[in-house]
This record gives sequence, C-alpha cells and structure tokens, in this order.
Amino acid sequence: MYYVGQLYPWKGAGLVVEVAARVPEAKVVIVGGQTNWTADDPDIAALGERARALGVDGRVELRGHVPYDRVPDVLAQASVALLPLPDEPVARLFTSPLKLFDYMAAGAPIVASDLPALREVLQDNVNALLARPGDPDAFAEAVRRLLADPALASRLGAQARADVLGYCWEARAEALLDFLGGPATESLAMGPTRSVPAS
Repeated sequence: MYYVGQLYPWKGAGLVVEVAARVPEAKVVIVGGQTNWTADDPDIAALGERARALGVDGRVELRGHVPYDRVPDVLAQASVALLPLPDEPVARLFTSPLKLFDYMAAGAPIVASDLPALREVLQDNVNALLARPGDPDAFAEAVRRLLADPALASRLGAQARADVLGYCWEARAEALLDFLGGPATESLAMGPTRSVPAS
C-alpha cells in the first residue's frame, strides 16, 4: 500500500497511517517530504510518531523525498495507491493532484476520497475505488477488497492506465483547441507563422 506525494496535513497523509492500523496484513510505504530530507522533517516526524502511537511503525516505511523521475519505479511496486484528500473546499471542488495522474499512469489500483473534483476523473469500481473522505475504516475496507481480489485490482489499474491518456498534455491541448474553435484556433493548431515583408 503506497502513498506518494506531499505530506502536509491537508493532503491527508496521516490517514494512510490510520489505514495501516486497520489492515494488519499490509506493509505501507509513504514517499514524500522536504526535498532536502533529514530526520528533522516535521511532517515525516509527525507521521512516524503517529505510527508508533498506533503500534504500526514496523509496517510503515517513511522513505522521504524521491526525485520525480523515480516516481514511476516506486509506483511499479504498489499493490494499492492511496489518495486520501480530506473533505475541504479546495480538495472537494478544485484540486487536480498530480499524484492522481501518476497513479493512473503506473496502472496502480487506486483508493481515493469520494470528492467531486476527483469524480471528474475517477469512477467508483471502474478505474478506482472511492471511499468516504477522512474515514480510515472506509479506506481500509476498500484496500482489503483490492488485496483480496487481484482480478479487480488488475481491472481497475488497467482502466486507470487507459483513461489517463485523455489527460496528457497533448490531449488537453487538443480539447482546449476544440473548445475554442474558429479560424484563430486553426492558426494556433498549425503553430506560429513568420510574416514575410511584401516586395
């Protein structure tokens, strides 16, 4: 079970440790933190303290920051990837976390918070499992479901990998150009032109 991303409290990383306490058969890997990671990183320290308090520090690995180009290799090991955003206004309506698209591109089975902004990309039981935000029991139930059903995990991961192609830069640019329409858009699509002075 993996979480890869920022560790700020408003990203929901603490819920990952709570889920670990409810899924004793799972090892949990949390990747993220300050780019100049040291043992003094306050977010890592807080997660470590919470893991110790819950008695799961032996199953929770806090890897700290990894360079972004190594994220695909990290996620290739994930049996489940968690996206536990809290139910707060920004997360509920406006967020589009990079980790979501990293998870999808890796084909990792995703358990994510059931929020409107995430439902623009994720569909429950189609390309992810959605769980009640902030509810470690709901997340744990979804994780156990994926661990117990490899066929379901494989199906969701494969669909997520296929669906993410609609969110690459090229697809987004094409959708924007289609939305804008008209002759000006056709010029943009062809790229800039060089004016030639009249002779």
